[in-house]
Amino acid sequence: MEPSAAIETAKHVLLAFAVILAAGTLSGLLARRLQIPDVVVYLVAGILLGPESAGLIDIKADSALNQVILVFGACYILFDGGASLRLAVLKQVWITIVVIATIGVVITGAITAAAAYWILGVPLIVAALLGAAIASTDPATLVPVFRQVRIRERVAQTVMSESALNDATGAILTFAVLAIATGAEFSTGGALFELGRQAFVGLVVGGVIGYLAGVFIAHERMAFLMEWAPLVTLMA
Repeated sequence: MEPSAAIETAKHVLLAFAVILAAGTLSGLLARRLQIPDVVVYLVAGILLGPESAGLIDIKADSALNQVILVFGACYILFDGGASLRLAVLKQVWITIVVIATIGVVITGAITAAAAYWILGVPLIVAALLGAAIASTDPATLVPVFRQVRIRERVAQTVMSESALNDATGAILTFAVLAIATGAEFSTGGALFELGRQAFVGLVVGGVIGYLAGVFIAHERMAFLMEWAPLVTLMA
């Protein structure tokens, strides 16, 4: 990439981030003033500033900037949701969470596929792929809403936990339907093994890093990262 092109790209990225951050800040203040969930105002602001309206934010789906925003946003939502979970409550509702995150996702995918097939008139395999792809659409964005609206902790913990766990079922379901559509080989056992391996590695690495971060931030004698706690949280 030529220097001039790189500079223009950097300008575009900085401008997009500036507009997004400014719109997010103003939307949050407006939501607080109107006493409504801020997620609603964020969605409206995104639509108004997007390419189909004002055009101030026009990020291509296949661009690196779009991937950065998606990855950072997803990581932040998962981290924020995970930090809000309470193990004491999860022990009481874990059966409900497992059922919703597995059987519930399959039922949602089947209902969506049937609706797409009968109402939209698309081919059955396309309807099945559509149902599988959106079956695990989760309510993770409700996490900040639960802090603004009074709701039973048991219900809130169930919804937040399910939103983090249903993606695994949705991914397996999507790849299975995709394999059928393309005629490729798909092994449910292999997919489950890979899922378990990634989950185990993620739990171990996340647990070790989380424990060390907690020690280095809050320990009485070893907390040399206390002043950098916001940065460590952002990196997490």
